[in-house]
Amino acid sequence: MSVKVNLLANYVGQFWVAAAAFLFIPLYIKFLGVEAYGVIGFFAVLQAGMSILDAGVAPALNREIALYSVGRSTGAPRLIRSFEILGFLFFLFFASLLYLLSDWVSGGWLRSASISDDQINFSIVIMGGVVFLRFFEALYKSVLVGFQRQVLLNFFNVLFSTIRNGGAAVVLMFDGASLERFFVWQLFTSFGAVLVCSIVVYKLLPMREIGFFVDFDCLANVKKFALGAMSAAVLAFCLGQMDKILLSYNLTLIEFSHYALSATVAGVLSLLVGPVSQAIYPHLVSIDLFSSRVFYYRQAVRVVSLVLTPVATAFVFFPKIIIYGWSGSYELSEAVSVYLPLLAAGNLFSGIMVLPFMLEYVSGRVSLVLKANFFAVVFFCFFLLLVVPVWGGIGAALGWFFLNFSYFIFMGWLLHKDFALKDRLGWYFVDVLLPGAISAAIFFLGGLFFGVDAEGRWLGLFTVFIFWFFSVLVVAVTMYFTGGVFFVTKRRKFS
Repeated sequence: MSVKVNLLANYVGQFWVAAAAFLFIPLYIKFLGVEAYGVIGFFAVLQAGMSILDAGVAPALNREIALYSVGRSTGAPRLIRSFEILGFLFFLFFASLLYLLSDWVSGGWLRSASISDDQINFSIVIMGGVVFLRFFEALYKSVLVGFQRQVLLNFFNVLFSTIRNGGAAVVLMFDGASLERFFVWQLFTSFGAVLVCSIVVYKLLPMREIGFFVDFDCLANVKKFALGAMSAAVLAFCLGQMDKILLSYNLTLIEFSHYALSATVAGVLSLLVGPVSQAIYPHLVSIDLFSSRVFYYRQAVRVVSLVLTPVATAFVFFPKIIIYGWSGSYELSEAVSVYLPLLAAGNLFSGIMVLPFMLEYVSGRVSLVLKANFFAVVFFCFFLLLVVPVWGGIGAALGWFFLNFSYFIFMGWLLHKDFALKDRLGWYFVDVLLPGAISAAIFFLGGLFFGVDAEGRWLGLFTVFIFWFFSVLVVAVTMYFTGGVFFVTKRRKFS
């Protein structure tokens, strides 16, 4: 299936997944309270921690399946079976550790004024099962990505997301609002998702012919790449979650909930990048011609800039209006909008850098990613330890912005030098900074001359939407006349 079809399917699926998640968050807060969202935010940190394992498995498996699909590899089924067994063994260790630490986390880490320690304790234990199942869900979805069956993948994403989020709201509404019921429903839906995905994968691959054993030869073939990717993921986890870990300990649960909510809203930007990288990664792996790789890569960067910069600019210029329109709570918008501009600006540069870092995985190496992330982790952790006790969430958000802006400036140049991209200045100024400048100008001038009603919930949200729509339109037209976008261009335009 073509890259454009996969890209479209990814965006439709990701839009639905994001919409389903964000539309129901105000309901969760209404039924459970703001403090309960702090516990859900802690659950997100646990999921990010488990994604370290997935981050080592997914790139290696995607690469192996992409090669298997074009007849350049035969070990994909044995590799999947090996990951299944190792994943299960790791879960036993993770679940035991989480169970032993649950009392300490509920009583000494998450300090709640309205939620009992027993409720938090039970929720943490259930979280372990959910995180385990979502690893296997991600494992089987990686197979679909490698086969470029992304239309089917996004059908599953839409289905599971609707059941997971909408079902949770129904359970809380009619069966009684409690954290325990919320997480039990997450466990139930995750089990169903794993069951469905495994059935599909077992039909695509001869898994029933593979014995129940770990194939160490297959693992050895991808060991260096997988361990490198996993090491990079450990460092990325520290970069992406260290602020939340420190804040969950230093702030009260209600204060941490406000920061977690702002991080969730800013996380929309990360969701917008995923469909592009997911569509382009197996395609770049499967093609050998370097000029074709450059062409598709530059076009993918332009798609990311087109979808990312107008949304990020809206968060930076009008955070209070967006939060108020989304949640319906003016008090919540006051608290959350303090952090959102800095987190959104940081996520903008972080999202832009996803594709340059992906080039390392396409080439089968991760050394530069590891070195960069290692030095960034040392700097970021030292910065957070100094500023979080004094400035709290504002200090953490400021550090996140400067970290990702530095990545954009310095790592963008180094990664493209390694990729032998000749037009590196074109990547900076035409592919990335020009869309950002256009979006910023439109939002600034729109707010200056037309104004935005901060008190009117729907009118303010509609005005921001108009600015966003006009930004997307102008950026798309500009990109078309400077080399193309959405793969509508001539290959000689890029080098």
